[in-house]
Amino acid sequence: MNIERIEGDTLHPLYVQYSGQYRPQTAHVEIDPEDMTISAAADSEIGNSVSALVWHGRVQSYTVDNRLTAVEVNDLMAEIQPLAERLAAGYNCEWNGSNWVGSLTDDALEADGEITEICYHTQTSSGGVWEPGDWLAGCIHGRNTARIQIDAGSRNTCVITPKTQDWRLERIAIALETVAAWDEITVLGLREYLYYLRSEAQASI
Repeated sequence: MNIERIEGDTLHPLYVQYSGQYRPQTAHVEIDPEDMTISAAADSEIGNSVSALVWHGRVQSYTVDNRLTAVEVNDLMAEIQPLAERLAAGYNCEWNGSNWVGSLTDDALEADGEITEICYHTQTSSGGVWEPGDWLAGCIHGRNTARIQIDAGSRNTCVITPKTQDWRLERIAIALETVAAWDEITVLGLREYLYYLRSEAQASI
């Protein structure tokens, strides 16, 4: 059973929220007993529809915490690999007159249940995924300014004013991203939020 490991620099690769949607997509680990692969991804369809292969039992899908880090996802797939092999050993696919439909033996169903439990109980130990306004809830808005404390353990504070230039906002964003990385936090739309704070400061003049 081959594991399709998640590579790359994205900290929370299963967290996807499409434009105009109020909630992120659900995420899942899939076991394909025909291709003998284990993979993980966010649901690609809005509304989280079920693929035909999953519907007909030819691929087994398990909901997982969409805030898992890449390391946590890869570790989870490695943990369930022996159970996935048990499931595949008890998998069969037959034509029912309309579709090819997968079925599992009793032992494979038991492995399936254990995989479901492991996936359900595996939660991220990272700092998670935040909206910038929530993560920067301690931001102090003064008259025509916004003060952002870069490091809670110091007095390093950045001030955004109506005249703060783009290059300065970029430096603030990089500093904040460094702090977030320490706690394994992804902050969504951070740069856009900093520009918003500047526009708010400009509007208050």
